[in-house]
Amino acid sequence: MGLLDKVEADGSKKEGTASPKKPAPRKRQKPSDTSRRPQKARPSRRQKGGRSAATGRSMPSDYVLARMAARRAGRLVDFLVTWGLVIPALFLMVATTGDPTIALLSGILLASIDLFILPIWLGRSVGHFTARIKTVTHKGENPLFLYHIMAVLTLPIFVLGLIFLLMAADQGKSMVIAAVFCFLYVLADYIVRLLRSEQRQGLWEMIFGVYHVAHVPTGKEKGWVARLENLGTMAEERFAKKDGDETEESDEDDA
Repeated sequence: MGLLDKVEADGSKKEGTASPKKPAPRKRQKPSDTSRRPQKARPSRRQKGGRSAATGRSMPSDYVLARMAARRAGRLVDFLVTWGLVIPALFLMVATTGDPTIALLSGILLASIDLFILPIWLGRSVGHFTARIKTVTHKGENPLFLYHIMAVLTLPIFVLGLIFLLMAADQGKSMVIAAVFCFLYVLADYIVRLLRSEQRQGLWEMIFGVYHVAHVPTGKEKGWVARLENLGTMAEERFAKKDGDETEESDEDDA
């Protein structure tokens, strides 16, 4: 019996020293949608540039568009100041034997003041002071003086086209081609004005991103600036007086 007891004791030792079973590996649970970190929206390329697509080249919100009557009055004054002496002097030079040197030099001086000196110095022309308007870009800055030069060329180019057309009978096809180019330029400006009627922009206003806005004097102007601002005051008083006379006449007619 001793041998049997020995075998049983050895079996019990083996059972006691057997290694415990390894636990089954747990499956990793996928994080739910709520546990994920919200991803930040990446700015678009246009937003990275500092100006959104909605802003673009629109007019700054700090300004008000000038009335069409004021713009037309300003263009008329600028045309008279810029070309009022130059065109008659050139006509006299071609059509007569007189000497229009003084008139031509005076016209060039006035045109230089209206096209170069005032726009570079103050950002406005004589017509702008008279009509109480000014020009600003989509950035709220004064436009380049080159804009003021190009903006007043439409009517002279149209007149030049008519002259080329009249000279075509003697000069041939070259004058006709020149007249066609002049009329195409005027037509392009007209089409742009129709398409941009809400912004009240022409060809060069669209190219330079320029808007004609109303101007209110601060009352602190001095020297030549104050004298130029007085042109707008005189124009307002004259138009106000004219409107008052018209209303009085209409009241008398109604009575």
